[in-house]
Amino acid sequence: MTCIFSNLTRPERVKVLVLDDSIIKLNRSKAVELLANVYDHVEHKFQKGVTMLTPGWSDGYSFVPVGFNLLSSVKKSNRYQEISDKIDHRTNGYLVYNRTNVEKNIRYWH
Repeated sequence: MTCIFSNLTRPERVKVLVLDDSIIKLNRSKAVELLANVYDHVEHKFQKGVTMLTPGWSDGYSFVPVGFNLLSSVKKSNRYQEISDKIDHRTNGYLVYNRTNVEKNIRYWH
């Protein structure tokens, strides 16, 4: 993938992999699965929402996202809404949530 974009830029440009952690604010939401108080590093305060972690390729001018994960808070006391008990355990969303919860103790929301 990066070879395709490298051909579109000048050779002297520095190419990097960037990890962006943006906050998706959900201030008016009440019943969104894994809704939490997450820290916003830009505004230096806690926001009601989720964190979107996006790895991407950049040449300093362009940014091409190569994936994303939506993250909730690790602390149970910071979460407003837990994952639903009614969710089908065969779905990809539940499998990713369960796997990351066990391995890394970080909650993913898909």
